[in-house]
Amino acid sequence: MTIARVVLAAGIVLLVAQSVADLVASLGFQSYHSFADLDRNNGIPDVGSTIAILSAALGAAMLSIRTARGRLRAAILAGFLTLIAVADAVQAGVDRSTPSGALVLATIAVAALLLLATSFEMPRSAKASTLVGLGFLAVAASGGFTYDTFLTQVGLGDLGRGDVTYELGIVAKQGLELAGWTLIAVGLWMSAGAAEQQRTELTRASLQAP
Repeated sequence: MTIARVVLAAGIVLLVAQSVADLVASLGFQSYHSFADLDRNNGIPDVGSTIAILSAALGAAMLSIRTARGRLRAAILAGFLTLIAVADAVQAGVDRSTPSGALVLATIAVAALLLLATSFEMPRSAKASTLVGLGFLAVAASGGFTYDTFLTQVGLGDLGRGDVTYELGIVAKQGLELAGWTLIAVGLWMSAGAAEQQRTELTRASLQAP
């Protein structure tokens, strides 16, 4: 549970820091390609996203070690999450028209299914964290297109970098992505902690049995 709290706290700090840094850089200094820019590839925020995914992968790996049920599934999930972290670190695209993009999309889809299957055996709070995280990622994945469509429909389709409304859309999309991976990591670490506690209690009970 302690690690889960650390992951959650770190995620909140990163979320606030990247949002503030982006808005200050874009609105205060009209800087749209700095390392703090949320719309730039290989910027500092991308590192935070990769760290969050790796935290989720480590949580799944720890769950596979500690749990008595779904051990193989958790181990496979850890592997797929690691692949997603690598793809995120190298900025692999998700264009389904290319072989690499289709492979990344397939990896994400399998990881999502494994997370859903794993969530059924999680404690209630861990399950809620994981499912909300998946929901955030789903919204973030379609949020950019949906937001641009909305702006066009309300007559603001010509907005661009430097406009407050446009920048807030970027902050919201990237914030949902980071929050989603953070909540998934928290859910997996909470499950690993609960599995360890259950194993300890079973061991203690067996030692005390006559």
